[in-house]
Amino acid sequence: MASTFEIVVDGKAVATLRRGESANLEVPAGHHTVSARVGRAGSDVIDLDLADRDQAHVSCKSALRWFHLWPWALFYAIYVRRRVVDLRLLRIESPDSASGDIP
Repeated sequence: MASTFEIVVDGKAVATLRRGESANLEVPAGHHTVSARVGRAGSDVIDLDLADRDQAHVSCKSALRWFHLWPWALFYAIYVRRRVVDLRLLRIESPDSASGDIP
């Protein structure tokens, strides 16, 4: 499995991160889509509606934690291609309200 995640916002690659790295990306208020990919395989898409000065916190990691079962993992990565990257919305913080933790 590749060692870098490509972060895609509104259909454009905006960052490349290695495991353990983070990035701060600024986008205007409004509706946005966020996804991540490793090569041609990727994550589900997260839809965000952000107000001015909102901060969305997302987490990205490999969904193939069972990669030691390589024949199945290889099949999954080649034919499924979605959900190879686990992308989750952790919370949205707004300076005008309390923390918006996502359950």
